[in-house]
This record gives sequence, C-alpha cells and structure tokens, in this order.
Amino acid sequence: MLAYCFKCKTKREIKGPKTVVMKNKRSAIQGVCPVCGTKIFRMLKKQVIETVPTSNPQLAPQPAAVELAPQPPILKLEP
Repeated sequence: MLAYCFKCKTKREIKGPKTVVMKNKRSAIQGVCPVCGTKIFRMLKKQVIETVPTSNPQLAPQPAAVELAPQPPILKLEP
C-alpha cells in the first residue's frame, strides 16, 4: 500500500505495515519509508475501519460518567 512520505515528498510503498486504531476509533496503516526511514501513515476508509477489530481495550466504548455540579438554592423575593 502506498503512503505519502513528507521527507521524500513523494508516495512510497509502506515497509512493515501495521494496522493501528487512532483515538477517534478510526483505523490507519503505519509503517516506515523504505528510502529515508521516516515513519509514514495512511488513514483507511470507513468501510474498512468497521471490519478491523480493536485489540486495544482502552478504545472500547465506555459509559460516560457525568457528574452534575451542585446548584445554588432558589431565593423567593416577596414584594
């Protein structure tokens, strides 16, 4: 698979490609440029993303913990 190398400023074949899952739960391919050795990265399409299993337990959906701040008391003013 090809990815853009910013150091070489051209598209290169990814050496040692690995599928990674980003923080936003999207998948990407990460590897090394065979010419200069810089880390290169290519994001995948959504259809491919849904089929890639997440092996990182931190990226699994977790229930949101919402803590409400205490509200000030309501004061009633009489005329």
